[in-house]
Amino acid sequence: MSLDILTSPPKTSFVAAPTVFGPDVLPHLLTPIRSYIPPFQEPQPPFDQATPLRRTLVSTDFEAFEESCSLLEALTLDDEDVRLSLARGTAFPDEHGGVRCLVEILEFIERGDYHPLWKDLPGESAQRERTFDLCKAALIKAVVEIAGEEKSVDVLWDDSDEKQPGGTLVGQMVQWIKKNKDLKDSNRDDLLVCATLTLGNLLRHGAFYSTSIRGNLPSLYHRRALCCTFKPASQPRPRSCLTPTPRN
Repeated sequence: MSLDILTSPPKTSFVAAPTVFGPDVLPHLLTPIRSYIPPFQEPQPPFDQATPLRRTLVSTDFEAFEESCSLLEALTLDDEDVRLSLARGTAFPDEHGGVRCLVEILEFIERGDYHPLWKDLPGESAQRERTFDLCKAALIKAVVEIAGEEKSVDVLWDDSDEKQPGGTLVGQMVQWIKKNKDLKDSNRDDLLVCATLTLGNLLRHGAFYSTSIRGNLPSLYHRRALCCTFKPASQPRPRSCLTPTPRN
């Protein structure tokens, strides 16, 4: 082979590779995350004993969980179609074949916990817990990014039901703030940050809030809630930074 062939620039143009993952993969990414939402099921025979096989399966399950959280975060940051699809799924479950992906992400953020079978795994449990906390921070970032998508405001903020002004998502964020605004009595600053930034992104894009919501805003946007900083156990990855970035 001539060296000229190796050193000369190619004459053909490169075509960008197609996106590997899109909205269709979202329900599958939630499967590993469901395993960390209580109540936890008791292992059935032959996995009711702390055997090497069980430890391997638990470790593999955690790796899949970490990868799923990372992919969900990356997709919501980089893919507008994913953000729009997750928002639509709150009102139209058929968007993801009946799986309400964003609702399940919020359920994990609120109720997700360390798995009891971790006690059988070798290594530092503290490091495993820090990784878990970073994964939850990544999904909080994903929710905030979804709320920051201007095209999704009309779907996420729904005033059609007078009994639940703002809709399901807004109602849940309001409850999180009301329950956790006093940090002396609650250690759920993660819920507080997620809720305040999510509502802030919706309002930033001009979402209209009803009289019922407006009447609660002075207490919801409590000074301490707005000023608190979510601090994971260790430094998060750049993608997991919980600071909203306005889009042009």
